[in-house]
Amino acid sequence: AWTDPEYLMGWWGPGGWNAVSCTADVRVGGPWRHRFESPDGKGYTHGGVYKEVVPEKRLVFTHNWFYAD
Repeated sequence: AWTDPEYLMGWWGPGGWNAVSCTADVRVGGPWRHRFESPDGKGYTHGGVYKEVVPEKRLVFTHNWFYAD
C-alpha cells in the first residue's frame, strides 16, 4: 500500500479530494510524488525521497509539500 502508486492514489489524501497522479521509485535515493486536487479544484503536490527500503519490513522516506496552485 505504501509503494504501489495505484494503491497510493486510492487512499492517500483527505476525503473528498481527487488523486491526480502518483509516482514511486522505490529504491534508496528514489523519489516519490503525489498530486491531488481539493473539491474546489486547487492542486497540491507533495513527495520526497526514499532513504531506506527493506521489503516487507522497513520503509523510510522524507516528506515535503512542494506547492499548491
